[in-house]
Amino acid sequence: MLMAQVTPRYALRPKPWYQRWWGIIIICCLTVILVVGSAFVFYTASIYWKVKTGQTTYQQLYADLAGDQNSPPVETFDAPDAPYLGNPEAKIVLVEFGDFSCPFCARSSPVIKQLANLYPKDLKIVYRHFTIINEGSILAANAAACAQEQGNFAFWALNDILYTNQDKFTADQMKTWAQELGLESGRFNTCLDSQRYQSRIRRDLAAGWRAGAKRTPTFFLNGQKIEGYQPLENWRPVIDQLIEIVKQYNL
Repeated sequence: MLMAQVTPRYALRPKPWYQRWWGIIIICCLTVILVVGSAFVFYTASIYWKVKTGQTTYQQLYADLAGDQNSPPVETFDAPDAPYLGNPEAKIVLVEFGDFSCPFCARSSPVIKQLANLYPKDLKIVYRHFTIINEGSILAANAAACAQEQGNFAFWALNDILYTNQDKFTADQMKTWAQELGLESGRFNTCLDSQRYQSRIRRDLAAGWRAGAKRTPTFFLNGQKIEGYQPLENWRPVIDQLIEIVKQYNL
């Protein structure tokens, strides 16, 4: 005997994709992406507006992002009479507070020269005296300042000699090195004997303490403090990122 087929009143239909577990996860992920993306766009737009309208500077913003609210802006770390490498108009400024008696400063010196060669247009590197180790540090700083009096190049030439001869710091030896570099001996010797730049050296030391330097070398990259020797591979990604930010915001 044949049985009649009964059609259920309510046929089961598959759930739409947005009600399934995997659909709910997709919706949640898209929502998070949308919220984060909107916040990022708003934040970057606000930075651009503040810089363009003169409410702040790029250096100060970077120092704030570094989390050191008490650090002065990078402009106070860079002194107009300090020796430098690179582009004097660069937006990215690396200030070193160093001591010629410091072995870690000696290790850093060739790395700094490499950075200057890698970023000749984008980076300004400034050296300031932070003479905290011994009396030889002060003598060497005076000699370097007297060399700088005869040209920025002379400072960096003597800089190399000082860092590779840290056990030979005497006044007579400084004068010999200056003569070997082709500097005007009489001018250099008079400068060194009179300690002509002692006040500048003390000013640099005071500036370092105020900035928060406690050891050598201490660097400030657009206001962000970086302590100790850093190999080249540590510097490059940070500087590359800063260059991209400067270009992005046309700073």
